[in-house]
Amino acid sequence: MAFSIKETRKFLARQRNRLGEYIQRPRRTPPLAQHGLQRSGTNYLNACLRKLRVWPMNEVVWLDRSDPMHKHYRWQHDKSSISPAIAYKWSNDVFVRSVNELNAVAGFPQACNHIVILKDKPDWLASVCNWGMRSDWYADLPQALADLPNHARDYDAYHSFWLALQRREPGRVAVIEHDALREGFETLPEALERIGVKYRVPRGFSGRIDNVPYSATGRRRFVTPDEVRALLDPEQLEFNILPELGGSHPDQSAASSPARASSG
Repeated sequence: MAFSIKETRKFLARQRNRLGEYIQRPRRTPPLAQHGLQRSGTNYLNACLRKLRVWPMNEVVWLDRSDPMHKHYRWQHDKSSISPAIAYKWSNDVFVRSVNELNAVAGFPQACNHIVILKDKPDWLASVCNWGMRSDWYADLPQALADLPNHARDYDAYHSFWLALQRREPGRVAVIEHDALREGFETLPEALERIGVKYRVPRGFSGRIDNVPYSATGRRRFVTPDEVRALLDPEQLEFNILPELGGSHPDQSAASSPARASSG
């Protein structure tokens, strides 16, 4: 059954209203929002959270990319770090320096805390390159490979923002590594405890998640992480933590670089 643009907009408006009602509900635990670059394991993170009876406020898939509630929203201050291939979808002019500011801009409750998943950089670069090829971001593979340095900058700026926010407000932001979560499920309960979010582990749960929505297997791979490692310079492959929340605000002078932080 096909829907007109007008009908679709009405449907999305109703869903947004329902989300607003959900936001206003009183709760005994801080609400939670999840974040991560596309192809970072956000669907896996969401499946793990739901297994623990934790439902992120922004897990809905119908949010527009321009909506600050979107889990892939680019919060870093250096918007020029976003690849030109996707900047028209993801670039914005929003700059925040605290969790409260972020919540106010996005429309989250002020009590909302945040969890972010981070994938190993070469693995992510290969994954986003493959995704870009399947999604027609590029005319051919050489064009996609030429864009890898831009994605490397996006990775650095995006995660630098969240790590800086975690350092400033460790009780409100938890950044976890995708590989660590895959290898040991206890990583997630520990992160939730750090930010005060209650959870419940199902009886007999082994920690294994087999069915992850929107993460089909058998997709074509155009490039592997090892090939990415061979193509890029070591500096581009390393996670370079940037100053001032992933790049200086354009209206303010750059501050000194913060100390290197753990991503876990």
